[in-house]
Amino acid sequence: MSLLIFIYLTLLMGCVNTHQRHAKNFGGASSGYRTSLDISVLSGRVIGLLLLIYLGIITVWYVPIITFIGMSIATGIMFGLLDITAGLFILSISSFTWPIFAYLAFSEIATIIS
Repeated sequence: MSLLIFIYLTLLMGCVNTHQRHAKNFGGASSGYRTSLDISVLSGRVIGLLLLIYLGIITVWYVPIITFIGMSIATGIMFGLLDITAGLFILSISSFTWPIFAYLAFSEIATIIS
């Protein structure tokens, strides 16, 4: 498995987890922003899960499990530090870039079979 797949999936997971934390602790007045956070979390989780399943189909069954464990550790450390330095709101706004990381992960996974 490529290191880029791990990096892209970690960034995807970190962005979606940031939106989940922000939605859980949402204190803003904009219900539209809260709804967009909820939609982002749901769609990001589904797409992330599908990417891991796809990775398991074209490799071996245990690769997504190992990848998920590594992603969880890396995401916790990296985005925890970003939370402290950048702040949750700035991190939440920038986390709407997760579809880019999903696309990059999919493209990189697809190169395995070609």
